[in-house]
Amino acid sequence: MEAKAIMRNTSIPLIIGDIIGFILAFILSYLTFIAYNYGLSPHLPKQIISIDLLAFYIVQAFVGVLYFMHKGHYKLHSPWWQQVKHISLFSVFSLLLLCFLFFTVKADPSRLFITLSWVSIIPLLMIARIAVRSIMIKMGKWNIDTIIIGGFENAIETIYALKSEDYIVYDIKEVILPNATPAQINKFNDIHPQYEVKKAIPEFNKNQMIVICPDTRRELELAKLTKQITNDGADFAMVPPIEGFSYYGLQPIYFFGYNITLFKRPNKMNSHVNQLVKNVVDRTGAAFGILMLSPVFIYIAYKVRQDGGAVFYGDTRVGKNGKPFICWKFRSMVEDSQEILDDFLENNPEEKAQWKKYLKLKNDPRVTKIGSFIRKASIDELPQLFNVLMGDMSLVGPRPLLENELEEYGELIDAYHSVKPGITGLWQVSGRSDLAFEQRVYLDRWYVRHWSLWTDFVIIIKTIFVVSNRKGAY
Repeated sequence: MEAKAIMRNTSIPLIIGDIIGFILAFILSYLTFIAYNYGLSPHLPKQIISIDLLAFYIVQAFVGVLYFMHKGHYKLHSPWWQQVKHISLFSVFSLLLLCFLFFTVKADPSRLFITLSWVSIIPLLMIARIAVRSIMIKMGKWNIDTIIIGGFENAIETIYALKSEDYIVYDIKEVILPNATPAQINKFNDIHPQYEVKKAIPEFNKNQMIVICPDTRRELELAKLTKQITNDGADFAMVPPIEGFSYYGLQPIYFFGYNITLFKRPNKMNSHVNQLVKNVVDRTGAAFGILMLSPVFIYIAYKVRQDGGAVFYGDTRVGKNGKPFICWKFRSMVEDSQEILDDFLENNPEEKAQWKKYLKLKNDPRVTKIGSFIRKASIDELPQLFNVLMGDMSLVGPRPLLENELEEYGELIDAYHSVKPGITGLWQVSGRSDLAFEQRVYLDRWYVRHWSLWTDFVIIIKTIFVVSNRKGAY
């Protein structure tokens, strides 16, 4: 099926799904409102919801579909978390507008109904879209046939990025590296063994998306290549050749008549207001978490104590501005863990290689029985909520580093020192212990450069799903 035809064929089902989501939000709020106010009574007022309120929700659904269409939600290339952000912003704006309108006309609608309908819009729209996606995948109308053309390094990172997007299915059919050396091809095959590298640029067809990702500006004849793609009827996207920097979150500034674009990036992490907001959110969230999870704390403490030894384990880690602090965990290892580790690595060369690459072991001989459980369930780090409450850590941030790990960061250590380490972070939701250390460094640097409250929110939500799946935990 043609790529553009796929876009059209997915737009209509997604629009219908959103309309159903709006309707279900209204019906669910309506039924909940009736149940709360009238119970099972057969005697209901003739008019429970005013005509004005009903008209507002009809207009809201219509405007919502137009807004989401403008933001590209009904095309396959719109990332999932970007959609969630837009849906949340639209929902909040709708609530504020509704409150303003009723305040202006001095109406007094049910606050319960308004709150229920506002809260339910976000999850129901997301559920509707996931349902449509599942149906379209079964029908074979969701995948995007993708061809990667570019340089060795940029192609590697591009494939990582495309495969990390769960909502969109980029089905990579070919990888073409026209200027790659034999050594680069061999290394590429080690990193992405599922793809066969080719050097010749083929003819394209209308059912393909071409992703162009050169390492340098002059590596590919871009004008000639894009002309060929356009003439063949295919779509294409560009990953600009840039190293050590990211376009994520930048605001483009265009110049009429020139092929020059300025990209402006606000430095959010250095803003005193943003730091204050993050600190308030961290400490409030930590206090709430400790209160709600106190039964879990008591149970785990009891089970760890049964193994003998201390309940908590405190290890010195490096925090913001290089300041050391004690990072707390539930003890998951035996008391003489370092001696056992040294002896184990000396007698097991393969495990030693894994330790050198990941600084973790899948079959760690130091871990106790209850320790294995709390690690896989990712609750061994819950005591770090007290670190957050004391101001040493954040809910979201880079992984807390040991002193001997700092040299692995090299010149990137300044980015790590500029923020507080976090209980969870981008590396935890991107593979956790399955990631090599250099990939963790890359992700930590990305987080520092692109921090926002929305980024923290997405990471926290992703953490819940990752923890529930127990992927990469050991």
